[in-house]
Amino acid sequence: MAGISYEFKVDLAIIISLFSILLTVALSILQNRAKRRSERIRAYEAVYEDASFILEFPFHKRSSIAKAQLYYNDDPELQAAVRAFRDSHWMSQMWGRSEFIPSRIKGEHERFEFLKRVMEEATKFDQELFSFRISITLPDRSPVYHLNNPEVAERLTRVMRHVGRNLSLFSKHLRQYWEQAKFKDPQDVKDLYEQCLKVCSDFFQHNPREFDDPFYDLLEGIRREYRSLIGRKSEAIRLKLRLYQYGIRHPFWYFRVRKMSKEFVRKTRRGIP
Repeated sequence: MAGISYEFKVDLAIIISLFSILLTVALSILQNRAKRRSERIRAYEAVYEDASFILEFPFHKRSSIAKAQLYYNDDPELQAAVRAFRDSHWMSQMWGRSEFIPSRIKGEHERFEFLKRVMEEATKFDQELFSFRISITLPDRSPVYHLNNPEVAERLTRVMRHVGRNLSLFSKHLRQYWEQAKFKDPQDVKDLYEQCLKVCSDFFQHNPREFDDPFYDLLEGIRREYRSLIGRKSEAIRLKLRLYQYGIRHPFWYFRVRKMSKEFVRKTRRGIP
């Protein structure tokens, strides 16, 4: 067998050196991307709770109003029975129904009819309250309508300050929304909503918003993009990248673990203990 030539040794050494350099560069790029992504996640995470609170505030406000609503009826007995039925425990609603029926009603058929009416009225009223809770139109969802609440105003100020200090970590769209919100008066946005509502009280139920509301768009963008950043798919990809990075540094351990995993899956599928 012919011996290995000097030229081959030199070429092999050059190839190995180039391969090592490429691996180092690739690993450095992956590490920088992972670091950048972690920084972005922390930046979004710092304002996610505030953004979510402001966006959900109208729903919580509606819910509080709905809880305070009482059922009214011209029939005092029916009104008292429906109120008692709605305030009672679900077990009483299922099995203690006789407590909602006035003592003056004696006949079984009359008792059944009265209880049926009580349940129908309670269900109808609860459906109306539910519809009231969720039927929030676009203007009511905008933070410009709730800045009179001190906590909403404080949280929005905190979001604006944090995004401004970490502007490079947020997406292009969020940077644009922040720039618009920084130089825009919330009252001006509110006036634009009011102009549309003067045309029709249900304007935004049938027409899209054709003007900028950077306050709402900024908050909604933060919530949507943060959820996307920490999504299951992206998290799985990140874990795989970390595994591959570790495998480059420790190839023998990596291939050993992969071999053990494949062997375990093979035995499991065959039912081998």
